[in-house]
Parts: sequence; C-alpha cells; structure tokens
Amino acid sequence: MNKIYFLLGFILMVVFPLTISAQHKEQEIDPSKPTNMYTEVSVNLDYKKSDEENLYGVRGSISYAINPDNLLMAEIPVLRNDLTGKTGLSDIRVRYFTALKRDITPTFIAIAPFLDVTMPTGSFENGLGGSSWSISAGSVIGLMFSEKFGLFPGIGIIHMTKPSTDLIPDDMKFTSTGVAFQFNASYSFSSKTYIFVNPTPSILSTNGIWKTYWAGETSLNHTFIPGKLLMSLYWGPNFTNKTNSFRLGATFYL
Repeated sequence: MNKIYFLLGFILMVVFPLTISAQHKEQEIDPSKPTNMYTEVSVNLDYKKSDEENLYGVRGSISYAINPDNLLMAEIPVLRNDLTGKTGLSDIRVRYFTALKRDITPTFIAIAPFLDVTMPTGSFENGLGGSSWSISAGSVIGLMFSEKFGLFPGIGIIHMTKPSTDLIPDDMKFTSTGVAFQFNASYSFSSKTYIFVNPTPSILSTNGIWKTYWAGETSLNHTFIPGKLLMSLYWGPNFTNKTNSFRLGATFYL
C-alpha cells in the first residue's frame, strides 16, 4: 500500500505536469518574488521526522490568482503515521494574500497582507492532526536590493484554539495567542534557479506562559519548463519541537 501512495505521488508530481504542460504556451513568471501571485498546482512528496514518530505521504496545494493582486491557496496533505500505522487526511491549510500596494519605490516593491487558517481535519487519535484551529493575520513586505537578492519579511498575530480531542484532559486544554515572524530571503542564481531561506520564529502565550518557538524553511527551486514546470527541494526544521520536514515538489503553472 505504501508503494502505491508513492507511485501515485510521483505520477501527480512529474508525469501529469509534463503531459499537460505541452498543451500550454510559455508564460512569463518570476516565482523568486513571493509577492508575485500565480494560478498553480503543486504536489510534494512529504516526510516529517521526529523522535517519536514519522509522517510521510503526499502534500498537494492549489493556488488561484483571482487577479495579479489577490491569491487564494489551499494545501491538502494525505499522510501516513508510522507509529500508529494510520493513513489519511491531515490538517488542511487555507491562505489568502492581497497586494495593497506595488512598486512603491525601486527597492520597496510590495505590501501584501494575509490571512492564514489551518483546520483540524486530521485525526489527532491517529497522529495525523493537531485538533486545534490556527488563525493568523498579518502582512508581508517586499524589498529588492538587486535583481538577484530580495527580502520579504512579515509579521502576524496568531491564535490557536483549545485542542478538541478527548485524549487530552479538559484541564490541560488551553488556547495559545501570540505573534509569528518571517524573514524570507530570496536569491536567484540564474533566471531559472533560486533559493529561499526563511527563519520563522514565533512567540506564543499558553495559559499565561510565554514560549519562543524557533523554526525555519529553506527551499531550492529550479524551473525545468519556463512558465510551466518548477521543481523544488524543501527542508523545514523546527528546532524547538525537534522535528524536520523534507519535501520534493513539482509546481505546474496554469
């Protein structure tokens, strides 16, 4: 069964985009700037490692650019937990971005507020979800210092609801509220290859106790078919929770 999931992921990630891409004309895109918004489909082979358990499977996402300044994205993971032996839907994430202002100065290229919601659709009992809603609202700005190098820092207020699972006693369930940061740096090695390095610390208060969570994201991206197909390698460490996420992904631009 596990081989079937990975074969399906490979077909969705590589074969399907390559087949469909031949039907579309090349379009000019620049995904090295996160404030640029495109309609796209992404499929990732996903592996998350921790001391207690490992999760692996397929993580798909669909982004719809309502127009060049408004983007709606849904991320849908189907994972397997090797500790519980269960496979199923994990927590779905939905994000909305809007570019309020562009090209403010040659360096200051964008202000983009966002709303980010993670829904507890995965089973906590099967080790596939967190059983809490997570809601964050904030803004990202774009700063380009050269044709190759840019910074896209952001800040957001985040709120997490009490866990809904019955496996946690009621007197141990608390909401969490705080602030989340990102310090995304983008560097283009060429017109086809670029890297994102994004520290993402957050500070949350749970039952009046404040804690800092140190995490980040790094992805290496290469355009194989301009305007159509991009492949990526992703590493997402959470140093506080001692987990590491790895992804091999393909993005097809529609």
